[in-house]
Amino acid sequence: MHLRPQSLAFTVLLGALAALPPLSIDMGLPALPLLERGLGAAPGQAALTLSLFLLGFAPPQLLMGPLSDRIGRRPVLLAGLAVYALAGLGCALAPSMGWLLVLRVLQGMGAAAGTVLAFAMVRDVFQGPLARIKLSSITMVFSVAPMIAPMLGGLMLRLGGWQAIYWLLGVTGALLLAVVVVALPETRPAAPGAGGLGLLARYETVLRQRRCVGHVATTALNFGTLFSFVACSPMVLMGDLGVSVTVFGALFAVTSFGILAGSWCNARLTRRGIDGEATMDSGLRLSLAAGVAASALLALGLLSLATLLPFVLAVSFCRGLVGPNAMHAVLEPVPEHAGAASALVGCAQTLMGGLAGAVVALLYPALGPLGMTLAMAMFAAAALLARRYAEGPGPGLMLARPGQ
Repeated sequence: MHLRPQSLAFTVLLGALAALPPLSIDMGLPALPLLERGLGAAPGQAALTLSLFLLGFAPPQLLMGPLSDRIGRRPVLLAGLAVYALAGLGCALAPSMGWLLVLRVLQGMGAAAGTVLAFAMVRDVFQGPLARIKLSSITMVFSVAPMIAPMLGGLMLRLGGWQAIYWLLGVTGALLLAVVVVALPETRPAAPGAGGLGLLARYETVLRQRRCVGHVATTALNFGTLFSFVACSPMVLMGDLGVSVTVFGALFAVTSFGILAGSWCNARLTRRGIDGEATMDSGLRLSLAAGVAASALLALGLLSLATLLPFVLAVSFCRGLVGPNAMHAVLEPVPEHAGAASALVGCAQTLMGGLAGAVVALLYPALGPLGMTLAMAMFAAAALLARRYAEGPGPGLMLARPGQ
């Protein structure tokens, strides 16, 4: 029996597919010290299980997206989930750190299929306000993953050691694979004129659309605004403010709660007929105001949880307002190339997260916590500029060929 696109189960399934990366990363955080002792690794080597997962996750999106536009969502998704499940089970049985790192790269490659195709499938079956509501609902579902993953990882650690974490990830992938096989139909619409296009031709078509290019940059830079805090949060919260590990975990979950709340509000506003463009603009402006206000307070020497946390919560709330609407703006003009467009967003956000981490790493030694909030403000301002570019006249990055 196939899931109906309008059903809650369909939304939860797509949200779970999109949540594989944060679940796979955050569940492993409590196990890093035990990994090194258990596998006899060098100090700091366990952290590579996170960075190599991301290395495997980012580039394959650029292949999987347009490939799914050409041959269908189901074959690519089934292959990705199979790789993810087998790699997760392999991680649990890894005899050495070297094998574990190789399998984590493969696990990241498998997770890429779920993230890219979840959003493309929304574009396949929904349009207009309904698509924005569904994108907001999926964002709400996968926002729960970073909130529960560290606690779940800690529980599995107590039950069966670090291997139990990877057993659970592997079983999760296998269960999702089974559900997709049984209940998720092919969603890619027939596109006779675009069916034979190659991968590069699909990207060329998307990149000629100014709205697509501008909104890819908008959502990626908005993600960089939030990730500027995420990347620097251990140093600021535990180092400068001296909070405990337990309190840090709770405060970190606040960012995910903010995204969840913003996505819920976005869905409510959409149902009330509020234009998504206006909601996105409001979120971008509020995000910039929060970054500037936090920087002003820190420049005055007023560093405390009371002067920092409300602004971080505001930025994460704005992420919930901006993300679904920007994704909708990217996907809406190119229904025949939704996989390629979704892949561009996913890869751009991953790269922007890395750039945000590099920026705060450069600013923090000289400016301390102020460097973090200044980075947040800079990325927020750049996101607003990208949004203005998206709404301007003219083509995108590639001019149309003669005769087109």
